[in-house]
Amino acid sequence: MMEFGFENIFLIEVILVTGFSGLLTRLIVPRIIKIAHKKSLTCHPKDTYVDVPKAIRKRTHDHRIPVIGGISVYVSFLFVMFYIIFLRNEFNSTEHETVQLYSLLITATFLFIIGLLDDIYRISYLSRIVVETIVVAVYLFVSFDNILIAIPGMGVVNSNLWGFVFLTIWLLTIINSFNLIDGLDGLATGLISIAVVFLLVIYFESSQLITILLSALLGSLIAFLRFNFFPAKIFLGSSGVLLLGFVLGAVGIWTPEVNTSINFLQYTSFLLAIPLVDLFVVFAERIYHGLNPFVADSWHIHDRFIAANFEAKNTVYMIWIWGFVCGLVAIFMQFWIPFYFLSIFLLIVFSTIYYLLKSKEEI
Repeated sequence: MMEFGFENIFLIEVILVTGFSGLLTRLIVPRIIKIAHKKSLTCHPKDTYVDVPKAIRKRTHDHRIPVIGGISVYVSFLFVMFYIIFLRNEFNSTEHETVQLYSLLITATFLFIIGLLDDIYRISYLSRIVVETIVVAVYLFVSFDNILIAIPGMGVVNSNLWGFVFLTIWLLTIINSFNLIDGLDGLATGLISIAVVFLLVIYFESSQLITILLSALLGSLIAFLRFNFFPAKIFLGSSGVLLLGFVLGAVGIWTPEVNTSINFLQYTSFLLAIPLVDLFVVFAERIYHGLNPFVADSWHIHDRFIAANFEAKNTVYMIWIWGFVCGLVAIFMQFWIPFYFLSIFLLIVFSTIYYLLKSKEEI
């Protein structure tokens, strides 16, 4: 007879947390949609103040859509954090990991609030970036006493000051990359879900706390996608993408020890390669044309697909497939260092495809 061991119990726990989180989101979202319409917390995707060519604008929605979907994800996040901190505290192996949990909860809450205020009142990009920087810097200062940068094939480098600056920029980049790529129904939600699935595979045997956190987010995202995919009834909004971007970035540098050895160069960075490449390429192009890199336009990777006459839904599927391929490479990189170099090659391929699509000058 097969023994019902501890691993089986943990797997059941993960399944239950995923299911409960999904059910919670499924029950909350319809109520959020009603409240958003009643309070006019909606947006019209045909934004005349953004540089959108007619070829793209004519394919956008013709009705107003709620932008506060991040609330449902935050509720699931609160549920799992309280569950981990107060009901599963005996599994916190170190005092430092407990500090990280509280820091993660507080920081993510602040970023969620910043995003929600942006969804409602449209905060200026400069004010938002300044506040995000302060919040992320405080999180890193509280969570880590020493930062060790682990570079594949080159060992570990002790770089406390520069490591702190680098991680601050890194987390800010991840946070805002999803905010920029969230331009088609279900695109950001799907990409984040794919990244979460592969992070679950990476962390399943190494960290129960992170596994449970990710499983709750996955359940919430899958349930939310039902309302966010074509035709979207609600958007994640800044509140959702800032929260999720930060959590994914924080998971990538999670460690039970005070000294953190950063592994994201070969894992998290490639899991999130699509939004990161999109951010870097768009910013570079804006700067090249003498434009403010922080002022929004509609020339991200998905906009270029649509301008090249791809259907919106097919564009989302294509970018999801790219995200899945990135996840597979990240998994294989756990066992074979040369995959790190393969990842660089694929990033170059993605960037090349980006420019092979119809450019702004051709519209």
